[in-house]
Amino acid sequence: MLLVDDEFDKGVADTLLQVLFRQTAFTVQYQEQAVYSSKQNDVAKARFVCVKTAEAARNWLRYWGDLPFSEEALDAMSRGWVHARRTNDECRTFGDWLLGLGIKLGNSEEAVRRVLKRGDPNEGSIEAPEVENPLLEAAKDVLCDIDNPEGSPRRCQP
Repeated sequence: MLLVDDEFDKGVADTLLQVLFRQTAFTVQYQEQAVYSSKQNDVAKARFVCVKTAEAARNWLRYWGDLPFSEEALDAMSRGWVHARRTNDECRTFGDWLLGLGIKLGNSEEAVRRVLKRGDPNEGSIEAPEVENPLLEAAKDVLCDIDNPEGSPRRCQP
C-alpha cells in the first residue's frame, strides 16, 4: 500500500502502476483510493493499493488485520454490526468505506447492507455468526472481487 497524499490527483499512482506492474489501469478506483488486483486460482488478491488519506489507509490495514480495532470497537461489534456502526467511530468509518467500495464494485447498496447486517441480533437474525470479527467477515464477502486477505499467496511470518 502506498499513501500518495496530494500527488494522488496528479497521476503518481497511475505512473507507479505502469512502472511496477506494467498495467495501464487500476482494477477499481473510488474516491481517495485505487486498487490493482490479480486473480490466482479464482482468488482475487490486491497487489497495489494507493490511498490519498490516512483514513483510507487505516481501513485497508484494519481489513488486512495489520491494524487492530480498539477494544471499544470490538465490544460494539459483539452486539452486532448495525449497533457497532451506530455507536463507534472506527466501525462507522470502516462501514462507510466498505459500503462505498462495495457499491463501486457493482453491488447494490441494498445488497451490501444485507451482507453487513447478516447475523446482527438487532436486525432479527436467527443467530449471530460465530466469528471473531463479523465486520471483517462481511468485508471479505463485499470485497472478494478485488481482494481476499486469506487467499494465496500466503503471507510470510516474521
